[in-house]
Amino acid sequence: MAIFEKAFAKTIKAEGGYVNNPNDKGGETYMGVTRKNYPNLKLWTIIDDIKKQSTDKKYINNCLKNNIGVKNEVKVIYKHNYWDPLHLDLVNSQRVAEQLFDNAINCGITATIKLMQKAKNMKVTGKMSNELIDKYGKQSRTK
Repeated sequence: MAIFEKAFAKTIKAEGGYVNNPNDKGGETYMGVTRKNYPNLKLWTIIDDIKKQSTDKKYINNCLKNNIGVKNEVKVIYKHNYWDPLHLDLVNSQRVAEQLFDNAINCGITATIKLMQKAKNMKVTGKMSNELIDKYGKQSRTK
């Protein structure tokens, strides 16, 4: 069965650290989590406190890199909002689960479910079903 921790570790490498690009619609972001979408997270209080000392992106990232609380807060968001709705713990292939997880992060849950349904020649509804979970849980194991 697929393991969330492995997928999360890869995702965080791709999502990166703290960014505040004025041209980015998401605005202020840490590890792919935007202040716009999650304004009440404790991580923003921590980041705001760090920014009182320096607004330098490298400095902020250095201060945050070993903060387990911040990483765990981000991890909960990814697991609850992207991994769990797709029941990826039940997918036998880690590689497939990671691809679906990444797709959900970038395209959304509904679009990913539709992709899963198309791949299994099912009626495309965009809604998770036991049948879809069963079809992905019966895949052969791959590394």
